[in-house]
Parts: sequence; structure tokens; C-alpha cells
Amino acid sequence: MQTLRFLLAWLLLLCLVRTLLPEAWVLALHRHEHTTEEPAQTPAFRHKGKALVSKAHQHCPVEQFYDVAYQAAVPVPMPCPPVAPRYAVATALPPVRPAAGEALFARSLRGPPAHA
Repeated sequence: MQTLRFLLAWLLLLCLVRTLLPEAWVLALHRHEHTTEEPAQTPAFRHKGKALVSKAHQHCPVEQFYDVAYQAAVPVPMPCPPVAPRYAVATALPPVRPAAGEALFARSLRGPPAHA
């Protein structure tokens, strides 16, 4: 367990360092070919104010961790939801009047207890 925690700590530290490094340093570590054309930035573009659609920007395969075409997932079979129990309809009960002695006791809460 200690070894696994140690290896995971190193992996997370390396991921953090990779994100903190400047992109130029990472690209200088390996041969790569990126698309360098920027046709939307060319001054000879005649139609001002309209978007220019170019081909997709391709990164080198080193930067692609998961280089697989998109596939739709297989539908997951879901079980039928359980039926909730049905209870009787709640009805309002008539108000309950307190007994006369309880009402008198509730009014005289201060002082010594009354002897009956």
C-alpha cells in the first residue's frame, strides 16, 4: 500500500510539472509537426468580418494520449424502477380540547405547585 501511494504521488507530481513547464520546452523534447498555416490571419483575406473555416489543427502524436476516433457507447440496460408503496390517504383529525384541569394548570405555571 505504501509503494502504491508513493508511485501515485510521483505520477501526480510529474503531471503537475508537465502542466507548469512552458509549451516550447515540451515541444523541443521531440520531433513534431504541427500545422503552421493560419489562413484566418492572412492579410490577403478579402471578405472582412466573415469567418474563414480551415482544416483541423493537428497535433503531433506524442501529445495525443488517446488517439482513437469517437465511438458511441453501447446503451446501458436500465432496470425498471421499483414501485413505491401506496399508503392510505391522510385525513385531518378534529381539534382536541384540553381538559379543564390541564388548562388551569397551564395558566398558573409560576409559583408553588397547587395542592388539590
